[in-house]
Amino acid sequence: MTSLFISALAAVCGMTLFTPPFGTKAPPVKFAKPLGRRRRLLAFIVVTAGLLTFFLPLVTTNPAVMGHSHWSPWNISRQIYEGSLPPSIPFMATAVYLLLIVAFVVLCLDSSRDALAKIAIFGLFTSWLWRGDRSSYEALFYGKVSYHNFALVRHVGFGDLTFVLLGAMGCLLYIAFNEALDAESAPKRAIPGAFSGIREPKFVDAEIRPPEEKD
Repeated sequence: MTSLFISALAAVCGMTLFTPPFGTKAPPVKFAKPLGRRRRLLAFIVVTAGLLTFFLPLVTTNPAVMGHSHWSPWNISRQIYEGSLPPSIPFMATAVYLLLIVAFVVLCLDSSRDALAKIAIFGLFTSWLWRGDRSSYEALFYGKVSYHNFALVRHVGFGDLTFVLLGAMGCLLYIAFNEALDAESAPKRAIPGAFSGIREPKFVDAEIRPPEEKD
């Protein structure tokens, strides 16, 4: 009975606090400007560059695994598919590349600034959490995780890949909120007669009378 009374009291307080008074008008909602041509093109370039890192050898292993010390996400995925590596897929890395694919699709279908900004913020958060996903890489390449003095013994380095993907998401966030990028690319309208030295003649309102006849 007490919990029911507390729930009802909380509901009444919430309605009182968050419901505008009767007769007042809600403030107008300001909609964000959609991405212009230049910002959309820059976002496409950033997303494409981020997806191309999937084929760059930005992951290192020491000691080497299967004769390779530099790995790309593409090579890792191919070895997992062929069964040479265990199916221990790093979740954070996969999530960041999926977000880049989603951003590419969003840019193709829509020019919403808010959608791109949300993807970029979520990508930054995921990329930052990825720094703590070291154990999955150790299990992927070496099949086990070893510790020394309660610290993880690191044999896999993926800092370059994390830095690149963090930079890509940061650039997308900058493009989404910087509306001045579109303003810089807008063509400036020329003022008629501003750059010409010839002045237009002024019209004089005059009346032409026939010549007077002499007697």
